Amino acid sequence: MKKASCLVLAVAKGTSTGTGAAQTIAHGLSSTPNVISIVPTASGASVTGLYVDSTNIYLTVTADKTYAWVAMVV
Repeated sequence: MKKASCLVLAVAKGTSTGTGAAQTIAHGLSSTPNVISIVPTASGASVTGLYVDSTNIYLTVTADKTYAWVAMVV
C-alpha cells in the first residue's frame, strides 16, 4: 500500500481565549487555508460559527475558555 503524501505550503498557528461572541483571527497566510484545526484546551469549551477566508478565521468560542488554532495551505 502506498502512503499518501501531502505538501504543506504554509502554516500559521496560535492560541487565544474565547469571548462568547464572534472573534476574528488574522492568520497571516498568503491565501485561504484549506486545512483548519481549532482545538479547545480548556474543559467545557465549544466552538461554533467557524469560517475562513484569505485574511481571517472567524469563530465563536465559549467565554473565558482557551483554544489553539492551526491554519494550513496544502
